[in-house]
Amino acid sequence: MTKFRYFAVKEFGGKHQLEGEVIQAICFDFLSNTTISAPVTWYVIDSDVEVRCCQPQVLTFEKRETAEKFVKGFGGNIYSFTEAIDRVRIKMKHQEPPCGKG
Repeated sequence: MTKFRYFAVKEFGGKHQLEGEVIQAICFDFLSNTTISAPVTWYVIDSDVEVRCCQPQVLTFEKRETAEKFVKGFGGNIYSFTEAIDRVRIKMKHQEPPCGKG
């Protein structure tokens, strides 16, 4: 079985755990709520829509066209899987106060 070297964030009781050796990473399309493969998903970061308490907020879309339409209406920036990981890491380093505190 092939193992992909992607990072996946899992939520456990409000705490986030980063794992390095992941077989499969999945997420849900923000609008349709269908399961999609994380490496081929489009990520919207910095939109005006607030759906969770934690930051940075990342919204996922199966199709880039849908993400583009969302960004036209609600702002934000579109990233690929690897770009989104890099962007979230940067934002988390500069985040004050940390998620769930404050």
